[in-house]
Amino acid sequence: MTHIRGVTSTVLAAVIGSAVAAAPATVAADPGEWPSPGSQPASDTLQELERLGYAVGINWLDGSKAVPLERCRVTGYHAPNRSGGTDPASTTVYMDVICPYED
Repeated sequence: MTHIRGVTSTVLAAVIGSAVAAAPATVAADPGEWPSPGSQPASDTLQELERLGYAVGINWLDGSKAVPLERCRVTGYHAPNRSGGTDPASTTVYMDVICPYED
């Protein structure tokens, strides 16, 4: 066994593991908490992500931007967190959106 100042590596690993487990959770919502793409109108997805504290941008992939967002669907997400923080307000989530063409 490796000793570090009289403490075995097994004990040290247990202490470090306990400290990590006790660390506060990040403020940012896990992407697993986000609505499933396509499961609801894009307007509802937008509101849900904003409720989680994120700034939201839209990548218009297809269809008309003039169509109400309630008639559009989200096909995926992109969340490049370049801020270095864990606060959702410092993260912009980009929704990939498809809409029908105007009637």
